[in-house]
Amino acid sequence: MSVDVTEQLIRDALHKVPPERWGRVLEFLHDMEPRAAQTSEGTKPKRWTIAELRALPPAERDAILEAQAALVEFDYRNDPELTAFEAFGPEDLYVDDSDAPTG
Repeated sequence: MSVDVTEQLIRDALHKVPPERWGRVLEFLHDMEPRAAQTSEGTKPKRWTIAELRALPPAERDAILEAQAALVEFDYRNDPELTAFEAFGPEDLYVDDSDAPTG
């Protein structure tokens, strides 16, 4: 039996999934996403340096950065180890010395 899979059919099936299983659905969908293609020789895709990116036209540079961000978005949003830190340190480490004498 062959069924034409449509976007509506996928949506209907997703609406039947209980909320406690949504994480598994996202993991599955993430695994289904295309990965960065390897070249025919089996080498890894190009790794850009900051200098190389800066030398590119802005539109090309933005396209590369946007594509890379899309590849890591799922992990960033769903892996607490990637965001479970204080980026700027605890507030009590900062001292307001704006009124301190200079010189």
